[in-house]
Amino acid sequence: GATVIAQNASLQQSLVSSQLPNATMELVTSLDTAILDLTNGKVDAFACAQGQAEVFMNQYPQVKKCGFQFAVDESQQANVILMPLGEQELCDVVNEILAKAYEEGVYGEWYESSLEYAKAIGEIE
Repeated sequence: GATVIAQNASLQQSLVSSQLPNATMELVTSLDTAILDLTNGKVDAFACAQGQAEVFMNQYPQVKKCGFQFAVDESQQANVILMPLGEQELCDVVNEILAKAYEEGVYGEWYESSLEYAKAIGEIE
């Protein structure tokens, strides 16, 4: 019976629909709107990605993760890179860089570093 907010057309929208059938879902186009609605008490919960949740918890000490976690399969956990249509050369370079990062084991380090940076920026603002 809780009201859960999620970003429209996101993985989280799909997960709320399929795994929280008794919840009332509200959709937003911006994660900023979602966190503000949560912190202002307009909704009971906010479904978002783990990394984003950590950034928001750092910025908004009044929010915490609940004990529930969505069941997701590996194909649902993918992050993507968007680029203009027809930019095959750019796509090839990005794919090469990512393949090398995975091969050398630095992708996880990059992710953690960017997460720490996002948290730090939140503290400054």
